Amino acid sequence: MDHSTSEIFFRLLRTEPAPHLRAWLEAALLLEDHTQITDLAQAFTWARVSESLVYEPAENWKDIVIAAGLIEHQSLELLEHVCSQTPDDAPERFLEELYWRERALDSLSTKTEDLFANHLISSADVLVATLSCLRDTRRCPHAIKLLELVPELEALTFHRADHITSEHEPSNSTKSLPILEHVVDRVLGRKLRGLELEDIEVFQREPTLTQLAFDAELTVFDNIRQMGLLPALRTTLMFLDFSKGGSDTARASWIADGIDLSVHNEASATILQRHGILRRFPRFRGSSSLEDLIIELVRAHGLTGQAIRGECSLMVFEHFLRWLRRSAPVMAHALGMDESGAIDAVIDLLHLVNLCDTAGVREGLYDDMLRIDFISLEMLLRRVARSDRDITQELLHFERYQSTENDALIGEREIVWLTHRLLRLRKGRINAGEPSELTSAAVRSMPIAVVRKMVDLMARCQFWYVEAATSALSPQSQLRILYSALINAERDPAVDTSTMFHITFLPLVRDLDRSDQPAAPYRVRLIEALLRRVDIVAIAEGAPALPDDVLGSFEVELGGRQSHAVRFEASVEAQALLTLLPAYEKKSSAAFHATLKTLCDLYGLRKDEFDRLANEDTYLDHMNAARSDKERMLDYVVPGCIVEIGPGGGVVLDLLEMRFPDSDIVGVDVSKLVVESLRLRGEAEKCGWRVIEADAFDLPKHLPPNSVNTVILCSVLHEIYSYVEREIDGVMRRFRLESVRDLLRACYATLAPGGRIVIRDGIMPVDDARIIEFIDPDGPEFFRLFQDQFEGRPICGEWLDEKRVRLGAADAMEFLYCYTWGPSSFPYEVREQYGVLPYEDYLSTILAWLSDGEHPPRAVKLPPGEFSYLQQGYIDGLAPKIRLYDGAFQAVDLPDSNALMVIEKT
Repeated sequence: MDHSTSEIFFRLLRTEPAPHLRAWLEAALLLEDHTQITDLAQAFTWARVSESLVYEPAENWKDIVIAAGLIEHQSLELLEHVCSQTPDDAPERFLEELYWRERALDSLSTKTEDLFANHLISSADVLVATLSCLRDTRRCPHAIKLLELVPELEALTFHRADHITSEHEPSNSTKSLPILEHVVDRVLGRKLRGLELEDIEVFQREPTLTQLAFDAELTVFDNIRQMGLLPALRTTLMFLDFSKGGSDTARASWIADGIDLSVHNEASATILQRHGILRRFPRFRGSSSLEDLIIELVRAHGLTGQAIRGECSLMVFEHFLRWLRRSAPVMAHALGMDESGAIDAVIDLLHLVNLCDTAGVREGLYDDMLRIDFISLEMLLRRVARSDRDITQELLHFERYQSTENDALIGEREIVWLTHRLLRLRKGRINAGEPSELTSAAVRSMPIAVVRKMVDLMARCQFWYVEAATSALSPQSQLRILYSALINAERDPAVDTSTMFHITFLPLVRDLDRSDQPAAPYRVRLIEALLRRVDIVAIAEGAPALPDDVLGSFEVELGGRQSHAVRFEASVEAQALLTLLPAYEKKSSAAFHATLKTLCDLYGLRKDEFDRLANEDTYLDHMNAARSDKERMLDYVVPGCIVEIGPGGGVVLDLLEMRFPDSDIVGVDVSKLVVESLRLRGEAEKCGWRVIEADAFDLPKHLPPNSVNTVILCSVLHEIYSYVEREIDGVMRRFRLESVRDLLRACYATLAPGGRIVIRDGIMPVDDARIIEFIDPDGPEFFRLFQDQFEGRPICGEWLDEKRVRLGAADAMEFLYCYTWGPSSFPYEVREQYGVLPYEDYLSTILAWLSDGEHPPRAVKLPPGEFSYLQQGYIDGLAPKIRLYDGAFQAVDLPDSNALMVIEKT
């Protein structure tokens, strides 16, 4: 019974209940072929163990397998690893993995080194099973034999923090070996093995590549199989990434040999070539063409993905294409075909290498769309390889920015080219909802001379890890850092930028990829703040590209021949900030949070006045709170064109879209943070509303008069009152009713007759004495700080004892509704006055403001309990913190927190 028949038999036996297994075993005893009897008995044992594992926790599986005597060749370390990669509810998958590995190792010949080498690359099963033994290099005889043949492969077992990045899928194993797991478990064990078995369920665990696309990949794979090139494919995949690892001794030896390890595909290819590693395999020993083929495939792997991601231009393929043109006649002779067929075979091999390597990075990464991108680029490579034209000029032609036409047209093409490159670099952000217009605008805002310089250098530059390092930055900052890095490389006499050169951002990835650290958002903002100060025009005129700064500095280091590295090195001051800011953020005292805001303002770390930086998402969540409370406004909306001023996190826009799906719903905000966040979410969730960045005081410039049916102002007027300055007696001052007046007049001017302004905001309570008794021990300090820093008006308070203070109802409301939000919001809430006027005074004042004109306003009458009310959230938030009394020490309710006013244009 051969291997495949035995495996099929094993699967059949395992799916049958025990009585059938016993019957089959009894029938097998009648067979005269003892080999078949042995195979059936072994299959019965595996199946019986499979049934028993169903009733055992996963941590016991390996012990049961060992006790049953099923494992002879696999080490305990490997069993534990396979178990860690198997779902707890799938013991049959665990046994199936062990079974094919055990059979593969059992069939591996170790009699001579040549037999071992040939058998090693005879199938994906044997290669994966043998390489997996590297988990136990001391005791496993197969691992020892493998390292005797190829000692360089021990490098796969070393985790090098300076070379391992987020590109590797995380492991559940207690002993994580990222390079080994990438190459062996995923690239070879999942992707290549799935192709060899023609099984899409082995190839992928998530259904991202369709069956039709997988079948097309199998056609390419079968062509390579028929040419006898599968051993070359397996060998190439085995040696892709080993130079990323290695012991200190091995790496020192490679470096002493003049090998630059900062570019791992180049390094792996060079080590293969200089050490003659492939000649240890008899299959390649007498064929320099196959040896060269594997070396060049290793050297070129990953370039397709980098080009698609925008990390490099097509010029990166220049070396590969020159080699392919030179080697095509020899390859054609070796394969028994014409040169065109040989070129196709090599590029098909490159496709399969990139397919397995890319799909192995992360489950779900390689899908039908990415496959189309791969094939499109490979079609271009085939065309250039078959052409007799100059390769450099052909590649530059396909880059599509060179032209002999007029200068203005050339400039436009260069802008388009750079925009497309940057869009590819920001693909992850754009897929998450970032508007592509932001990238286009950033490129067009740069001087044309800078654009041309970037285009010229990027056509010959190969970036490494640039998306992972810089996509968290804004498009403007990303352009600045790329430009600065390119200029530094050009100015370095050790780097020849007239040919292909490298810039790696791997150090910056490590500097920024610290999401588990509290300083992570501050670290990104420090870099943003530094880059905002980079004067690209001055750099173009000779200024230093990335000068030292009080916040920190970028240092560009020589990482080897024709290679630069970009990193963020925090200065002493920056490091102090990165320690201090997240520490203050966690403090319960409002004083620390006031200092936090001051520091952020001092160093320019906030995007705008309303940006919280350390908790931006929380800020927008707060603005989205009280959803059901905001719904009550919708009862007074006139459908048609509905405009919300200051939409915050967008909850009201969502409510409007659900209630009025046929209306044109527009959000208007002056804050870049809010507008960017809403645009990202709106595109990602395909929302029907739109948002524009505009000053609401200029609303008639953006929306024609008499065109709007409803304007909504939800918790906006008190911010207009608090933040917008108006000149009074020659002095610019905040907290002016004139600001509220001017905004309402602008909104009213856009209303059509019958249209409405719907206002939901705070109101000032009728003044009366109130006594606050603090339960929270931090309360008295919070009040004193509020009393000292509240910017709306003086807050008077008489302390009755250390826990109780007497003050007016209006002042009590301002303090309590600041206190509710806690210390982290104190620096922002203390700047705002929530209650502008008492309800009746406010309403009559608004009507008076809007009365001039042919369409006077009228107040829509609201039912009791609707026009003024207290939100439950304030009750819940303050209950554990304070008790509230009137002047006679009688318990009283909190003042109303919100009011509705509806003004209609007659």
